[in-house]
Amino acid sequence: MTADLSGSGAAAVGGSRRGDRRRGLFAPSGSLVHRYLILSLMFSVVPIVAIGAAYHVFVSDIISQTTIRQLENDLQIARNNVRSVLNSFDQRLQSLADLPGLSWIDTEAAPRSLPPTLQTIFDFELDSPDLYAIGLIDAEDREVLVAPRSAMGEHGLSHRTLPVSQWQNTTLIGPSGGPQGRPGWVGFRREIRSEGSNIRAIILWVRLAALTEASKSIDRINLSRPVIATPNGRYDVVGSPVAGAPDVLMTSEIVPGWHLEVVLTGTPAESLGNLRWALLVVVLISGLAIALVFRRLSHKLDSHIAPLVEGARLISRGDLSVKVPETSGGEIGALAHAFNQMGDSLRQTVRSNVEIERRALLGQISAGIAHEVLNPMTSIRTSMQGIARAPVPAPAEVTAISEMVLEEVDRVSDLMTNFLAFARPREPAPERVPLAHATERILGLILGAASEARVQVHNRVPEALCARFDPVHYRQIVMNLVLNAIDACEPGASIEITGRTMAGGRVEVAVSDGGRGMTAEVAENAIKPFFTTKPGGTGLGLAISAELAQSNGGHLVIGKTGAGGTTVVFSMPAFEGGNEDAADATARNRRRT
Repeated sequence: MTADLSGSGAAAVGGSRRGDRRRGLFAPSGSLVHRYLILSLMFSVVPIVAIGAAYHVFVSDIISQTTIRQLENDLQIARNNVRSVLNSFDQRLQSLADLPGLSWIDTEAAPRSLPPTLQTIFDFELDSPDLYAIGLIDAEDREVLVAPRSAMGEHGLSHRTLPVSQWQNTTLIGPSGGPQGRPGWVGFRREIRSEGSNIRAIILWVRLAALTEASKSIDRINLSRPVIATPNGRYDVVGSPVAGAPDVLMTSEIVPGWHLEVVLTGTPAESLGNLRWALLVVVLISGLAIALVFRRLSHKLDSHIAPLVEGARLISRGDLSVKVPETSGGEIGALAHAFNQMGDSLRQTVRSNVEIERRALLGQISAGIAHEVLNPMTSIRTSMQGIARAPVPAPAEVTAISEMVLEEVDRVSDLMTNFLAFARPREPAPERVPLAHATERILGLILGAASEARVQVHNRVPEALCARFDPVHYRQIVMNLVLNAIDACEPGASIEITGRTMAGGRVEVAVSDGGRGMTAEVAENAIKPFFTTKPGGTGLGLAISAELAQSNGGHLVIGKTGAGGTTVVFSMPAFEGGNEDAADATARNRRRT
């Protein structure tokens, strides 16, 4: 009977050992899974942590230096952009200052107005959204004409109270933040030097954001923003006043008195803080994923290893019939298969050792029994034969008793002979045996038994079939099988002896009868020594036949049995030597037997 550890058996093992298997981190401390988990965490998480530490120590400084260099480049680009805007308005102012007819305007007329040509040019310039107004200044520094006039009050335009900066031939006025939160402005003033002119200068009031927006390349979220420092305060990128003293990282002069400043709103490392957090999240997710994978691997490995552990424990207790399931693939399946093979080999080895010890003991016992029994039997036989040969005939009763005693002596002698043959069989002397001829010779010996039982025996072994076997052992095996078949058959039945060539250099002889067959229990135990179902039988016939077959490299099994009869299959090595005449081999075997 074979014990199977699949299913509930494995579950019971897992349950009994569950407490021990959950120590440590998902696996017993020192287990293979535990070690692999630690190594995987080291090789995956530690490098990421090292990169994070290196980033904190070295990369932050590198990023800071790189960012500063980038801001320096952006500062120069923004400064050039602001100067480009200043130059564009200065050129427009120069063009207006050089217009013919601008040097003399009747400032006493009411209302004051420009000549139609100049008015058209002014209107064209005023179409620009960055230009609030154009003003003409007389010799007494008064705004004698402003186009449009409404801009003076709307934007709080002025040219007297604000600080000024000189740039080339232009005077920069302001800038100013504008009244009540309105957009700020800056004035561009250029003197008109013409003899007899009653107009001294021309002013362009320009939207301040037209200048400050040119510095937006410095504006970086959470890092920096541009500020333009002027004689009248600091202004941000949209032209709004900046309160307080900002943390200025670097500055560059735009025009005398005007500077473009880079104000820090954070640090370069803080601007990349999300990257650091992302790196930390990656580390945590990687560690968690590895732990979960190894937790599942540990559980799966436990479920596969548990039957092997329990199987080894049962084998150590002497249960050699245990079998572990081989349903797993890969290395675990190969290990389970090797475990079952080991169990099979161990069972065969133990059985073989037990059989060897049993036969050795049986040989010693049988030798003593045979010596103690056969000697008296010889004396009894001699005495009974002497009575039978006496010159004076014995009474009929004495003669009957003598014959009965001789029969019993022969039976006991045969029993002792079989007993000795099983306990200490003769070493085989294999040679070429033509099976058809050897079988025909055996049938001649049992012809009387077959005729008495009214059973027909047919030899259907092919003529060319030869085996490498001890011919005496072959005769003993086949004769025993045929006699057993005769005993199992009813009158009128038939027995067939067949043979065939098998793969692997072997041949097979089968003895099939049409008798009553065997039950499954009888078939399982038929070859075991001393097992018999015949009254008065010794139970050694098939056991001796199986032993002789095995000693010659053969194998004897019960092939099939049932209501249609029984077939005993006897396989042996095929003869692979030179050809020998079948008649010569038969004659030699006949002399030997």
